[in-house]
Amino acid sequence: MAGGKVAIPANRQHTNLSPKGVGEKLRTKINVNLGVSKDCYDMELELEKTQKAIELKTDAIMDLSCYGKTREFRRKLIELSPVIIGTVPMYDAVGMLDKDLKTLY
Repeated sequence: MAGGKVAIPANRQHTNLSPKGVGEKLRTKINVNLGVSKDCYDMELELEKTQKAIELKTDAIMDLSCYGKTREFRRKLIELSPVIIGTVPMYDAVGMLDKDLKTLY
């Protein structure tokens, strides 16, 4: 870690996280992408996908939510998941502000 070749992504609000190192000379991580969108706004379905991903031993989940109550979904995701969770802040802004991406500048 001191050499900048390994990181342990952890957020203190993710209280049930089981931290894992990411970086050089560590094993490859399995990532699952999911999230709510305008085309598929079913939080419960996405949380079911999360549970299945955890059962299948995923190492990380990327929340790509970009529509609706993204904060509420993420809170539930964090409560449920002991694995690393990543987000895309711009997608979250689109969902939170309920505006098209092209209008955010």
